[in-house]
Amino acid sequence: MAKAKKSDLDLTKTLNALDNSGVDYYNDLTPEERKSYSPLVLMRYMSSLGDQSKNQHYAILATNDIVNIGFWNLSKHPELQHQLLCLTGVGGRQYRPWISAKSKRSQTKLVDAFILEIYPWLNSDELELMKSSHNTESFTKFVMSAGKSDSESKAIIDDWKKVR
Repeated sequence: MAKAKKSDLDLTKTLNALDNSGVDYYNDLTPEERKSYSPLVLMRYMSSLGDQSKNQHYAILATNDIVNIGFWNLSKHPELQHQLLCLTGVGGRQYRPWISAKSKRSQTKLVDAFILEIYPWLNSDELELMKSSHNTESFTKFVMSAGKSDSESKAIIDDWKKVR
């Protein structure tokens, strides 16, 4: 098993610099620390504040409007990306929880296949919306009205109940 590489960059210091508009912080990093500097990861942190923060909505909007627009066009300019990230700071140390990416793996493969059999044009977001619009009772009626055999219906409904 390979050991996870320890980053040379101190994340706490970096986020503190961003929160306090430390625009020169990137210039003061060593070459090894610059290799570990990931504007994409930092953008993810800067867009999140704890639920108790009154600046929670600002963090999302500022990060999206200031940093996210044209982000990939600026990928060759990490110092500029750092300076843009500094603009999203709210001053002072902030609790910034990590927001993980949505899992693309479905936990209800039979349910997904069933719905896509009926509505083949749905994309993944629409499929999730369709699933969220049902409760167990309404989904059971939906499956029963589709003309599936009893064993197929039971398997689909059991798959539905796994995550509900």
